[in-house]
Amino acid sequence: MLNSNYKRLLMKEVKQNLSVKIEELKKMLADIDEASEGEEKNSSGDKYETGIEMLKQEGEKLGAQLAETIKMADAMDRMALNQNDVIGFGSVVQTNDKIFFISVPIGKVSVDGVEVLCISGMAPIAMAVKGKKAGERFLFNNTEVDIVQVA
Repeated sequence: MLNSNYKRLLMKEVKQNLSVKIEELKKMLADIDEASEGEEKNSSGDKYETGIEMLKQEGEKLGAQLAETIKMADAMDRMALNQNDVIGFGSVVQTNDKIFFISVPIGKVSVDGVEVLCISGMAPIAMAVKGKKAGERFLFNNTEVDIVQVA
């Protein structure tokens, strides 16, 4: 099941999800800027200054999320499609109970009706399988897990 074509589809889905999130965050930031401008025009007292400060803090949080999401999209753009037998960044790993993609931590995506968990290379399970190959086992949460396939 896991092959370069499936990995290509998976990468495309992850990139699409990131693009959608980037656009949503940009829209939310624009909405905050617009609301902030409206607050500044009406600022007459502590109530309005508190409102402006809350909008500013929300904008800063969204700005940080946007920067992080852009970094993830850049990492996906640099990821090689080539298949490697040894598990590392960019590997799609099928175990006896799940499939995960060591890439960016965006959670579950579905490709061809199959759920794949997208995780960071720093996630505990990614660290547990790093450097291993299909057919090997690893210990995770006190459970032996079989690596069925790697793409």
